[in-house]
Amino acid sequence: MAYAHHLKLGRALATALLVAMLAPSSAGAAVVDFFDAAAAPEAILSEMALHPASVRVGDVTYIAYQGPGYDPYVAAYDESAGEWTGPIRAGVNPLVLDTHGAPSLYVDVAGRLNVVFGGHTTPLYHSRTVLPGDITSWEACPVVDFAGTYPQTFVGDDGRVFIFYRTTNYDWVMRISDEARENFGPAEPVLLGGPDTWWYCDFRPGTNGSVHAAFVWNDYLARVTGEYVRHHVYYMRRDAGGTWSDATGTQVPVPLDRTAADSTVRVIDSGEQLVNEISVKEDDTGAPCILFVTGYDAGPDGFEWRYMRREGPGWSLSTITTADHFFDSGAFLPADDGSVEALLVSGDSGAQDAENGNPRGRGGAIERWISPDRGVTWSRESTITPAEPASLFGDPQFVIGGGGRTRAVFTEWTNDDTSFFNRMYLWGDAGLVTRSVEPTTQRLAGARRADTAVAISRDSFPEGARVVVIAREDNFPDALAGVPLAHALRAPLLLAAPDGVSAATREEIVRLGATRAVLLGGAGALGRQVELDLYGSTPVKSLERLAGANRYETARAIARRLKAADPTAPRDHAFVVSGENWPDATSAAPLAATAGVPIVLVKASSIPTASAEILDEWEVTRTVVVGGERVITPEVLDSLPMPIRVAGSNRYTTSEAVARYGLATTLLPYRVAFATGLDFPDALTGAGLAARTRAPVLLTGRLTLSDAAVAYLKSVNGSAIRGYVFGSTNAIDEMVLDQVDELME
Repeated sequence: MAYAHHLKLGRALATALLVAMLAPSSAGAAVVDFFDAAAAPEAILSEMALHPASVRVGDVTYIAYQGPGYDPYVAAYDESAGEWTGPIRAGVNPLVLDTHGAPSLYVDVAGRLNVVFGGHTTPLYHSRTVLPGDITSWEACPVVDFAGTYPQTFVGDDGRVFIFYRTTNYDWVMRISDEARENFGPAEPVLLGGPDTWWYCDFRPGTNGSVHAAFVWNDYLARVTGEYVRHHVYYMRRDAGGTWSDATGTQVPVPLDRTAADSTVRVIDSGEQLVNEISVKEDDTGAPCILFVTGYDAGPDGFEWRYMRREGPGWSLSTITTADHFFDSGAFLPADDGSVEALLVSGDSGAQDAENGNPRGRGGAIERWISPDRGVTWSRESTITPAEPASLFGDPQFVIGGGGRTRAVFTEWTNDDTSFFNRMYLWGDAGLVTRSVEPTTQRLAGARRADTAVAISRDSFPEGARVVVIAREDNFPDALAGVPLAHALRAPLLLAAPDGVSAATREEIVRLGATRAVLLGGAGALGRQVELDLYGSTPVKSLERLAGANRYETARAIARRLKAADPTAPRDHAFVVSGENWPDATSAAPLAATAGVPIVLVKASSIPTASAEILDEWEVTRTVVVGGERVITPEVLDSLPMPIRVAGSNRYTTSEAVARYGLATTLLPYRVAFATGLDFPDALTGAGLAARTRAPVLLTGRLTLSDAAVAYLKSVNGSAIRGYVFGSTNAIDEMVLDQVDELME
């Protein structure tokens, strides 16, 4: 019960921040090319998994997605007025640290918006608007199923609502609403799963009351070993009378198990080749068309996007372009003139995330491909490219009934299922649809430095975390080196005294629900009582200690653990900072964390052996040296691989220089964090939040914003929409917040 209470508090805080960021615009509002910056990871899923995410009615486009707490949110854009409404929370999703509960959106015959959401490990819920077309007020409807997931909905020709979803025993079922369109009828099994069979399906409406279905088979036994093994292409069709048939029109007996599906409706036997991200639609002639990605292994040109169309007694098959990842997503839309448009994710792939078992390398730019001849030939017309170097797009879906300025929606892609700082986009003929956003500033603080770390953790991880990283509160090197590791483990960085963990920190670990803790430093830094406090009054069940004989050896142990968390990810650089002086070093922490590379501590005039070993073990070919010549001498610089120095004349201008460097690499201009330039703990514990939001940390004075921070805010020219101030008024006065607000307007 305590955890549930804290979870609600975290969601309430996240919702309040979302409302503040998207408050009605004023004269000082910033114009951005996204409509929300506080969406959950996988705010919408790919077309194969869950749809639709967006429906247009008249001039208004409605978009449903996962916002704070994975709860369903709906935003509306009125194209004729050029105005946004929302996002408005449409229900409460009980999923925790699980991104697979995004909403499916439909508009019933009464004009009310409906969302079906949740599932995966919880019931499948249903909410609808109280009034037609008004997203500001929602009511709960009866639960769709107490064991369902991946809802796919649409309204049939007669106004009845169809919903397809997978049950927890891996069957796919169909339910149809009654004639009053108020309740769903009994579940009708369509596909049967089993211990070795998970189906991934796409169900779409066709003409004359028909339904098209395309699906792939997932070998669950292979998935248990850590492999994503999906094969083959299957297709079948349901007519208005309820009869299912194969592509030739021959009736098939549903529900189909895998054996029956293989013998009746499998249209491509992919052999050892993988197949994923399948989607089916009907073209202008009534022919079913299928888009999918297929290949053998991640990497450049490792996969291909293919398109198939039913022609007479067989299928035509064409290749659109290459892809580099099994989970790159795509969508397509046949037009009435026989042309076909496809939006396909492209971009660099990565390796397997060994720590969390998730694939990396998904997402990228979105390429727009056009076929003038129903899929026979294709040409790339344009590419929707993120404005920032390190940004990625993912999961495009076409708007149902869309057109003009509102044709497709997609989300920012990250591989962090605990981050609620993702952007949502609406796209059309004029490009990305912009929105005016009122900038806001928030203070995150506590009575003590450890309490400030707790406040930052609560804002960074509203849904909790599986792991916490704990550093000594009065020793900067361990905490500094630990920021990239904490980010990689999706863990907050908390502080403790050498002789114990404060009550506030223990309560935060309870709220997080973390069962693992990583201690930075030996028993002299974090003593036996720290371990006893964690085991005795928190959910922590296992402890891992990373330590060395000195700060340089501890940093080496942390770097080794960071590398082990993702051993094959491509990295070629490291950040080198002073191990003797903290101000310059703290600015580097968010950049190293977002890049997934280590922080290497050096002395002013020498490189300790342990630090040199980090460079060797990581095979570092270039280094970013943060700080001027007084903290890291030219002799040290010259002995590093391909060094570049990022520095200013003092700690404040160095933080500005690092921020500017970050914008060209891994950081974004939309958020910015401020910490005192007189002490290190707030800047370091805040670096975790900064990394999650890809924001720079700027050092400032207590009573006035530093000149360097002023210069940075002016340089981003109104792009900043969110400011974070770490620490109490004893560290940074309210006058500084007023200055930040004024400069962001």
